This record gives sequence, C-alpha cells and structure tokens, in this order.
Amino acid sequence: MFERGTEVGDSRVGAKIRERRKKAGISQEQLAEMIGVSVTAMSGMERGINFPTMENFIKIANAIGASADDLLCDVIAGSSLAKASELSERLQSLSLTKRNQIYAVIETMIATEE
Repeated sequence: MFERGTEVGDSRVGAKIRERRKKAGISQEQLAEMIGVSVTAMSGMERGINFPTMENFIKIANAIGASADDLLCDVIAGSSLAKASELSERLQSLSLTKRNQIYAVIETMIATEE
C-alpha cells in the first residue's frame, strides 16, 4: 500500500532510481537505451513527472541492481527494512565515534516515542 498522500509519479521514486543508477555507474542515456525508452521519458521518470510501466520498472531495477523494495521504500508504508538496510550501509563508512553519536540520537528519539 502506498503511503498516504503519495502520487503514482512521486519524485521520491524517481530520485531513488537516479541515485541507484549513478551508484551503478550508468548514465541516464545508457539506462534509457537498456530499457527501450527515450532519454526524455527516462528523465521524466527520474524527476517524478511520470512513473514507469511495471515492465519498465522491473527492467530498471534489474539494470541498476536494485530491488523493488529499495526503489519504493520511501513511498510504501511498512518498508522500513529496506530503509534500515540502506542506512546501515551508509553508517559503515563513518568512524566508530560518529556511528555511536548517531546511534545515541536514534535511541533518544525512539525512547521519546515509546
């Protein structure tokens, strides 16, 4: 189920596609060619102006090495595991001191919600 207030052409999905495409070292033109759409259509998808068909969404995910959950985690309620995994990867690049500071902030925020 989409998060409340989410539009199908939500720019958060497009931003995830762009982020993962760049991480994979693939240009927008290359990805457009790989999935069989115009560069204009690919640009529109990444900007959230339009959403790929299911077939193209699968092609995009496969081409950039991303899971559907990863690409949709910001718009689907209940996909916190993908977000947690993404954040865990990012935390690994930080020093132990910085990680511990972030953990302390998160623990404090959770404790105030309980």
